[in-house]
Parts: sequence; structure tokens; C-alpha cells
Amino acid sequence: MQETGDGERARTLAYRLGNALTVRRLYASDNPALARTLDQLAGEVQGWFRNPDLHELSFCLLEKGLSVAGVPLLSLPDVMERLADQMRQRSIEIVTVKRGVTSAELETLLGLLNTSVVDLTAVDVEQWLRSRGADHLAVKHLELANRTVVRNMRELYAHGKDALGRQMKQAGDKGTVDLSAMADIASMLDLVLRSDVPVATLLALRGRDDYALNHSMNVSLLASAQASALGLEEKLVRQISIAGLMHDIGKSTLPDSLVQKTTRLSATELRLLSSHTVEGSRILLRTQGSDGLEAIVAAEHHQPWTQEPHLASQLVAIADAFDGIRSLRPFSDRSSLRMALRFMLKGLRQRLNPWLVQRFCVMCGMYLPGDVVELTSGERARVVAIHPELGSRPTIEVLETGLGTAPPGSVGDLSAAHLQHISIRNEPTLAFHDLTAEDLDSLG
Repeated sequence: MQETGDGERARTLAYRLGNALTVRRLYASDNPALARTLDQLAGEVQGWFRNPDLHELSFCLLEKGLSVAGVPLLSLPDVMERLADQMRQRSIEIVTVKRGVTSAELETLLGLLNTSVVDLTAVDVEQWLRSRGADHLAVKHLELANRTVVRNMRELYAHGKDALGRQMKQAGDKGTVDLSAMADIASMLDLVLRSDVPVATLLALRGRDDYALNHSMNVSLLASAQASALGLEEKLVRQISIAGLMHDIGKSTLPDSLVQKTTRLSATELRLLSSHTVEGSRILLRTQGSDGLEAIVAAEHHQPWTQEPHLASQLVAIADAFDGIRSLRPFSDRSSLRMALRFMLKGLRQRLNPWLVQRFCVMCGMYLPGDVVELTSGERARVVAIHPELGSRPTIEVLETGLGTAPPGSVGDLSAAHLQHISIRNEPTLAFHDLTAEDLDSLG
């Protein structure tokens, strides 16, 4: 698949940083080769910051690859893979470069990533950067305060999957679960919610092994992220996170051959699989310490929004559908992310609350300022502002019409009533057109 403009720019930036990391390791600070490389890197960074709405650039370590400025990158060349390895060895999940960063600060970042892992063992990396004047740089380890359970996203997922696996087994054997264990996982996921990297990016390339366990972790994170973005109280956000972890607990009562089946299910198998909602609710109602919301979500997360399920159930349903789509049609760049979100808006409008899906599109960054798009009216335009609630209807500035270059200031808000007949044209990136709601049902 050919990479989009977003992907090409992000790959170039990651390549510049990876190449500079290698050159910094080979040459002294006063070597002209290093100076040239730093100038190239600084120029690439400043090119991104020409967008007045962009204040930070983040390099995020994913399961297999990097996310750069919100764009996940697959199949990294050697120089970029070494950059990812240097971050991984130091348990650095996120490197953030802020507007105003200097070449000297970028060299400091290269020095950090080239510093021996042993020498960094007992070092406060943030303080290490501050003491060297790198005020426009930040790193995140996603470590738990005063705890050593997990240090980063990979360990968080491994720990969460282990805990979920134990609860699935306990639910199957005893018909009950330990919600305190799930509360611990929810506390860990709260670290991700406080990260400045888009949640969808953090999840984009998570491994697909142990689908059911990874899926529950992803649903929990995406549902609680939506709840947080809606401004719900912290206690309710945490409850929704736990409910997301437990939404499929009823599958513990079903045969493994059915739950793990990868081919299309028969009508009989689909009916049996659908019973996991009722069984999950029963298990959670029998569980000590439950406030009832987990059982409600387990029972309702496949109900159409028109039947007015609980808000928590609707948020989990959106997260459930999104992660299922990523399993059936893996995507790795923003263009294909847009196609997946567009499928949710159109193909699942009978099932998912359209207002909440639009808010989900905002959260995922369906469109961002600076994106160049084609309109159904045949015009070429640039996104200049995002609607706070309608992720698919940004404000755009027309660049070109069928008659040539548009005059400056040709701005239109696609959420306005008089422009409802115009939308952004579908990008033909991946074949989502043949994806159906029934395909998602086969995943449970």
C-alpha cells in the first residue's frame, strides 16, 4: 500500500531523527558531519511547526514500530528500528519535542538516547534533560508512582492480559471474578489517559495474539478515554474502565472452539455467542464489590443505541466496534483510520450513537489542522479547525476549484447547515466497503 502524505512526512521525520542518532554515536560534537545532520533534523522539525496549531511533536514507541506526530509507521528501515530499540532499552515510551526546540536541545536528546542503559538506571531522565537546558523536550516512561508492577505500555499489557486471563478462568470455574484485580488494571490504564499521545495511536499496532485479552484491554482504554473526554467524573471514568475490562467475561462460559474460531460463524454459532452478554451479566451480579454498572454494560454493550442503553454501555459499544474493525481490517495510517471511522459513522449508525461516534472521531483525530482533503464538490481544501463535537465536519479553506486556485480566505464550516450537502470524499485506502456489522458480530 502506498503511504499517504501524512505517512511520508512522518517517516521522513523519524528517519532524520534515527539517522542523527547514528551520526551522534559516530562523531564528536564539533564534527561538521554531525552539524549538518542536526541542521537537517532541525529543519524537518521546524517544517512541522509551520502549522500554527501544532505545539508538540511526539515519537511514540508501539508494539512493532513508531508513531510519529500521531501517524503509526510499519516496517521500519534499519536506522529507524535502531531508534525504536534505543527507546525500548531505556523504557522510554514517548519522546515529545515542543515548539521552539533548538539544534542544541536536539543534540541533547541524541545524547540521552546514546547514553548507556546502566548509567541511566537510577537517573531522573526529566531532570537530566532540564539540567542540560533541554526545556523543549520531554520523555515519558508511563511508570507507576511508588510501584514497580509495570514500567511501560508493553509491561502494562502483559500484566493486564495475565490478570484478565486469571479472571476469565475463575469466571468459568467458579462463576465469579475478583473486581479488585480489575481496579488495579484500571488504575494502570489511567496513566495512558493522562498521556498527550492520541489513544488510538497508542493502540494502533498492539499485537493481535490473545485477541480476547488484548481486545478487553483496548476496549477498556478506549471507553474510559471517551468518558474522560466527555468530562465525566473521575469515579465514573474508572468504573467504565473496569466495565470495559469485564464486558466479555461471559465468554468464559462458552466453548473455546467457538470463542477462538477465526472463520465465519453459522447462524447457530452466532446465537450461542450472543448469549455471552446475559452470562456475563449473571457472573458480575454474583460478584462481591460490584456496583452493578459492570453487569449493566456486560448485558447491554450489543444493544442498539435506539433502545437507550446506559451511557457506559454506549461508550463500550463504540470501543468494542472500533477494536473489532482494527482486527478485521488492520490499518496503519491516518487515511485508513479515517476510512474505519467513516464505516462506523455510516455502516453502524443503527447500532452506535451517532453523536458519541462523532465525538470518538474527534478523540481519534479523524481530521487535523493542516490536512489536505478532496471535497465531494470537487474542490481541494485544507483543514483549518476541528469542530469540538463533529469529528467528520471540520472547518476547511478551499485551495483549488475546477477553475483554478481559490482566492485566499475561502473558508467554510462543514458543520454549518448550508454546507451539509458537502463532505470530505472517501479516501480509497483500504477496502472497508465490504465490512459489515455481521462481521463484527462474529467476533462477539
